[in-house]
Amino acid sequence: LSGAASPQSSAELATLLAEVGAGPLLVAFRGRVRAPRPLLCELGECEAALVALGEERCVERRRSSIWLKDREPVRESVRKTQWTLQDDAGPGVQVQDAHRARGDALELVADVYLPAQMSTADASMAKDLGCRVVGSRLVERALPVGAWVTAVGEASLEGGGGTEKQPSIVLRSPGRGLGPSGGGSLHSPALWSPAKDQLLLTRHPIDVQILALQHQAQAVWRLAAALGLVGGCALGLLLWRRVASWTERRRMRRRLREARQRWRKTGRLGGSGRDGEEAAAEAQLAPQAMPWFPDRFFSCLGLSRSLALGSSRSSSASSLLLDEPCDLAPPSSSPDAREALCVACLDTRATHCFTGCGHLCACEGCVENMERCPLCRVESATVRVFVV
Repeated sequence: LSGAASPQSSAELATLLAEVGAGPLLVAFRGRVRAPRPLLCELGECEAALVALGEERCVERRRSSIWLKDREPVRESVRKTQWTLQDDAGPGVQVQDAHRARGDALELVADVYLPAQMSTADASMAKDLGCRVVGSRLVERALPVGAWVTAVGEASLEGGGGTEKQPSIVLRSPGRGLGPSGGGSLHSPALWSPAKDQLLLTRHPIDVQILALQHQAQAVWRLAAALGLVGGCALGLLLWRRVASWTERRRMRRRLREARQRWRKTGRLGGSGRDGEEAAAEAQLAPQAMPWFPDRFFSCLGLSRSLALGSSRSSSASSLLLDEPCDLAPPSSSPDAREALCVACLDTRATHCFTGCGHLCACEGCVENMERCPLCRVESATVRVFVV
């Protein structure tokens, strides 16, 4: 649009066309709509040079016991007559191909909704079929006579429609491939792609239209830049979290490996000296730093007296009473150690026994929600067992 010539009057446009050899020339001309034989609108009292009428049928379709509204185009009709863009000085410009033009020049004349008139039998049949017509919508738009319109297209001089002394100026849809190589003049660059070879009709001046399109382009560019920035930040955050998680896991594995080596050297977690204190500190830190590591492994480290179990029940009881440190072997290596732990939470020593089967397998916190033995599924009462 910025490359189109903008003459102030039709006389200036005629002079410009005569200089470039009768066209074609891409121009933007603004004038008032004039029609020798104007058309009358169907739904409104308005004289226009172009009338477009569209009809839509409003229907409702049933989907899973829900009626969804939909619209179906019924007909679209365009009526046109010969009209020109007239200015204060000059013969005016005759406009062609206006029915295929794009832009906002057409004004809304009427928007009417007509409810459907259906009999009881037709309504019942439509309900059974799952599709019923509720009405129709008529939309009429027109190019009123006397409105100021800016037309952007290909201008040329034609002698058939004017007097013998002065040919008429015709403005139509721009051709494809204009320019010196395409048979046009130096003033008609190839600005129109095949998808946009349409006449442009707008109510705004050409400079206002160009400014509005530039604002729209800037808004779209800013939105694309914002979305790209947000997407880049999200990907960067995800990558940073993955790297941080991998680094933390690697660090904790190294610390756990070093702690296990020290535990093997000392032989007992509760040993005296600096090694025992460091091992105890490592054991207390490991469950919080590594939540994914099984808690059953740390239960053998003697973090609490309730988890300090020996190789048998008797040795386990004496170990609990005499505050003796436990072995470094994990609980899975001793069947008695597994039995001494609650089979539900694997954290607390089993203190309740099921009287029906004799299994000592639940702690005080878990037995409240149990009605059956979790091992043999026998329904029975429970009793608290005290080790002395």
